[in-house]
Amino acid sequence: MTLKEVPRYYCDYCDAYLTHDSPSVRKQHNAGYKHKANVRNYYMQFEEQTTLSFIDKKLSSFDGSAFTAYQHEISRVLKEQIERRSSDIL
Repeated sequence: MTLKEVPRYYCDYCDAYLTHDSPSVRKQHNAGYKHKANVRNYYMQFEEQTTLSFIDKKLSSFDGSAFTAYQHEISRVLKEQIERRSSDIL
């Protein structure tokens, strides 16, 4: 007599298997704080990479005081965007 294996759901963001593959288990998992944080962190890494490459391209075209002013402005805008997105997700 062989036992059938219970299908399990794998969450790529959390790198974890859920014990059962039912809509209610998936819904509960996806509504959880840790899952939402993992999803946010996953997409933030791409945003950070894109933003940094954009900043590097722009900064290479500036020099002197214009460079410093632009650098401060970019830092301020990035901080505002990160804070806004973090509060939107939670």
